[in-house]
Amino acid sequence: MFKGEKITYLFYGRPSYKMPDDMAISKYWQLPAVFVYESDVVNFKRIFPFDSGAYVNGLYPKFIDMMELSDYELSGNTEYPGKLISSFFVNPERYFRMRPRDRRDFDDTYEVEVTDEEIKALYELISHNSENLDDRRFAIELQSEDDILIGNGKCKAIVIPEEYLESDILLDICKSYNIEIMSYPSFPLKQEMYYHTIYNAIFELYRSWGLVR
Repeated sequence: MFKGEKITYLFYGRPSYKMPDDMAISKYWQLPAVFVYESDVVNFKRIFPFDSGAYVNGLYPKFIDMMELSDYELSGNTEYPGKLISSFFVNPERYFRMRPRDRRDFDDTYEVEVTDEEIKALYELISHNSENLDDRRFAIELQSEDDILIGNGKCKAIVIPEEYLESDILLDICKSYNIEIMSYPSFPLKQEMYYHTIYNAIFELYRSWGLVR
């Protein structure tokens, strides 16, 4: 999609990345891990209001992909994710729960005109139901060309399978960088079964930080 570029992809505020083989029963080292960083961890080259890979792979409805991907691209301004959230969802908790602002309130507050097709399409995408779509349909995607280091003081927490708690090396590293560790148990389950557990862990983390109720 962005050939020839060295890019790191991140999602803003939600653990929305999915494993490509999430239907498989997995060993603990195959299970998802989440790294929670401060929003200014690196410079961002591009920002999209959704998973750009799903757009390119034709997973979004026609009312979205009839417009070019570049029509939805924002610059790397670090204020844009917060503005997207306040505009479409009001606050971070509603964004996390995928509960958009009331439609009339949205249209009236931002004076959305009939010619603002991309904006209207994004609002429709939030509540669009399809077996091809998941929470990535409005998970703010951040792209960066910078290296993201665990020891730069910006990593605030990690969510990992509980087996890794047996590693004194890992625990010492996290302690030295003041990184909070959250873990979850592993079972002989498909990877997709763990996403709720990870979501819940992140939500409780945000609750402890006062970001959600």
